[in-house]
Amino acid sequence: MLWVLFLVIAWVAAFVTCARLCQAAVAAAQGPDAVPSGRDRALTLYKAAFLSGGPYRVSDLALVAMHRERRLLLAHTGWVTVVDPVGRDEMERSLIQAIGSAGQAPVPPVRSAVAAAEPVRALADRLVLAGLAVPDAARAGVAAAIAHMRGACALILVTAVAALVMVPPQTGTGTVAAWFALPLVATTGCLAIARVEVHPYTRWASPAGQQRLGQILVPPREDRLPDGTAPPADGPAPQPGDRGVPGARDDGQDRGGPGERGDGQPPAGPGAGDGAARAAAGAPGPAERGVPGEPYDPNGPAKRAERAALTVLAIHGAAGLSDPALRAALRGGRRRALP
Repeated sequence: MLWVLFLVIAWVAAFVTCARLCQAAVAAAQGPDAVPSGRDRALTLYKAAFLSGGPYRVSDLALVAMHRERRLLLAHTGWVTVVDPVGRDEMERSLIQAIGSAGQAPVPPVRSAVAAAEPVRALADRLVLAGLAVPDAARAGVAAAIAHMRGACALILVTAVAALVMVPPQTGTGTVAAWFALPLVATTGCLAIARVEVHPYTRWASPAGQQRLGQILVPPREDRLPDGTAPPADGPAPQPGDRGVPGARDDGQDRGGPGERGDGQPPAGPGAGDGAARAAAGAPGPAERGVPGEPYDPNGPAKRAERAALTVLAIHGAAGLSDPALRAALRGGRRRALP
């Protein structure tokens, strides 16, 4: 009857790991104690990029946004060169600082430096307080619980094999195998459920954040016109300050954090909020430029193409870019892979 001891070990491992996974999943799904205001929950492209892909996605968005405005150059060889050393928000300033005084650097270390910089950490903290992002501790807890669950599956298999070797012939191996099949089914079933239900929470967006991301209208690559622009979306066109986040517009009052200015001026860059003040003043910024030599049209083909490209990048990552040179640049060269 020594095999019963192995059966107890298997059941204890299954029960403990299943309970821990459930506890970690509940902790990851819980929102903040304080109810955030509407402006704290408004999405900019920086916020959407973080919720979709984390700090590295924010780095990619800042790089591509500045590249499209010709304020830095991204080469397909994996190097970035500064053209305009003046950043318009905290994210851009941290990017320029990561490139260094030489004005040129490989893309991979720049992406890593920006992802670990204070503006991205502050952006993550604000999203967590707004209930849109999963805290680092909760995400790490879910990942650790899933790893322990996999270890429990391996332990159950080992104890089952050991028990089948030690079981007396008169007892019968079928009965012993059936007893060990129960905890194995429980652990593998929890892993399957976690893959469907818990896996999104182990990334970056909370359930509320996933819902907000689902409200963003993202033009798919195959729906773009031959000239690189996006077809007109149904409903009213986004304002210049929306930066391609239809239905999730920032009201421009949530200042002081990454991507948003706290000096009373309208924000600029991918994290921009309401651009109405800038448009009313009749002075469109570099991010609002259309075709050179033509009047600025906030709903023109050039502006729609810019909004579409940045939105696709924020939600789907570098794989959503239609320019192969940009994809290669963000990968640090054609032979390097994104982390």
